[in-house]
Amino acid sequence: MLLQELTEQLREGELGRQHWYHERLYRRLVDVVVVLGEVYPGGLERLQRNASRRPR
Repeated sequence: MLLQELTEQLREGELGRQHWYHERLYRRLVDVVVVLGEVYPGGLERLQRNASRRPR
């Protein structure tokens, strides 16, 4: 839910125009993906395979 809201803010809101926040936001998103890979059984490769089989 929070990531969906962030996506909408980037596309349509003020955050998309506030480029000075984008690098910091990018770093935090990378951190989230790394941790997700650490905690997901099988890591990011397995998560990616599983996610690509399911409709969005």
